[in-house]
Amino acid sequence: MKNNKFIDKLDKGFFKRIPIIHQTESSECSLACLSMICSYYGKEIDLISLRQQFNLSARGTTLASIKSIAAELEMTTRALSLDLDEVHLLKKPAILHWNFNHFVVLVGSKRRGYIIHDPARGRIIVSKDEMSRSFTGVALEIWPDCQFKEEKVKKRINITTLINNINGIKGILLKIFSLSILIEAIGLLLPIGTQVVMDHAIPASDRGLLTLVCIGLMFFISLRMILSSIRAWISLIMSALINSQWQSGLFYHLLNLPLEYYERRKLGDIQSRFNSLVTLQNIFTTSIVGAIIDGIMILGLFIMMIIYGKNLTWIVIGFTVIFVLIRLFSYSYYRQLSEDNLVKAARVSSYFMETLYGIATVKMQGMTERRHTNWLNLQMDAINTGIKISKMDLFFGGLNGFISAIEQNGYTLDWNKYGNR
Repeated sequence: MKNNKFIDKLDKGFFKRIPIIHQTESSECSLACLSMICSYYGKEIDLISLRQQFNLSARGTTLASIKSIAAELEMTTRALSLDLDEVHLLKKPAILHWNFNHFVVLVGSKRRGYIIHDPARGRIIVSKDEMSRSFTGVALEIWPDCQFKEEKVKKRINITTLINNINGIKGILLKIFSLSILIEAIGLLLPIGTQVVMDHAIPASDRGLLTLVCIGLMFFISLRMILSSIRAWISLIMSALINSQWQSGLFYHLLNLPLEYYERRKLGDIQSRFNSLVTLQNIFTTSIVGAIIDGIMILGLFIMMIIYGKNLTWIVIGFTVIFVLIRLFSYSYYRQLSEDNLVKAARVSSYFMETLYGIATVKMQGMTERRHTNWLNLQMDAINTGIKISKMDLFFGGLNGFISAIEQNGYTLDWNKYGNR
């Protein structure tokens, strides 16, 4: 028994977290729970892979079915019937039967309540009163068996596949890349012209050189403005191409899906996911152009810093590494917030559409006040998640400004050392 307790402690390492996986079908809460627990123990299998491997009924899943699926995933289970005051004794994470029609994952407990990962609602903390109302008394402990293997079974869409399916995208990207090189090269030449004026033309009172440099600077500034306008126009064409072809392809794909797909999902969820394609397209187009511009600028500035001062280069590299590491450590949390925001926005849209479709029934049954209250609660959940994302953006914006200020102080100290030599 002492060894078992020690092993239980080892299972909960510092970096091990139970992910939140949202269900996309009304009957796959059990698969989402199993996916969370498998990921916690090292077998990262996504919901798409589980859905294809275990074709569940649209009516839902029983506890016996969950035990059978867990066995195929090389997991050992133990079904329990217990009272509320015995929940804290469960080996966590565990699956709880919820409201007689749902399954959730019990993550832990606190003074103010229990930490639950709900496939339909996300991470929530429920009070003891709510736990007493929702928990049916049936739980399932799950842990790896001796044949369990840590692996990653995830189906991801490769970005190259998305790009290759767009007609004419490669030529447009090549044009944007070429124009960006010219624009950034001109941007790097302008400070050199200013330096020539300050170091040679003005001290020597050489009006001819000053006039020549000013004419050259005006020419390059005008050329950069023209090239930037051409690049913006090409980016607009690329955005239109991606928008039309992606939306057309997705809509055609939706029309050819079987009827079972629509029976298992809410219309608002489907609409929200289709509309999110516009957001994805905007991010994709701006990210491509931004990545090309930033990459060329970073390369050019890096070369110039090496030429003008190696110490400055090391200062920039050091603070850049610090910023990147902080972003990497917070990436999973930021991604989880983004997924929660998408799911909660879809839930608001679904509730809104369902209310409109059944408005006659809502009015006949006198349910207008209840529907409004429920919609407002869903809307507030979505708004709160959006606020959390905004807080993260503000934090990283402030952190970036703070690091930039420290960098500038580092430059000043370095130049002072250089000047005192």
